[in-house]
Amino acid sequence: MWIGLIEVVPRPGVDLLGTVSGAFVNFLVLAATESEYRTRVHAATSERGLTTVKMEDIEPLRLRLTRTSIDDDLMSLAEEIEECGGFKFGTFHTFKQEQ
Repeated sequence: MWIGLIEVVPRPGVDLLGTVSGAFVNFLVLAATESEYRTRVHAATSERGLTTVKMEDIEPLRLRLTRTSIDDDLMSLAEEIEECGGFKFGTFHTFKQEQ
């Protein structure tokens, strides 16, 4: 299982994020490598009409947990993925671009 923070923006005509300019969100997925993680991020965001702008802090979840804790909601999502597979988005933290 890998985790990372991604920045996304909606494609024109997509209202998944409402009227905001974009969002930051933790993304968790079963992956063997960072490269596979990145591929799965792009596929998952694209399916939802989002463009991935940036990815950071990508690492295996078990490594992250040796240095710090994650919130209970993310831990629950990780447990769901372990049980059922797939991927999960954490909470979308939205932002508006200043004009």
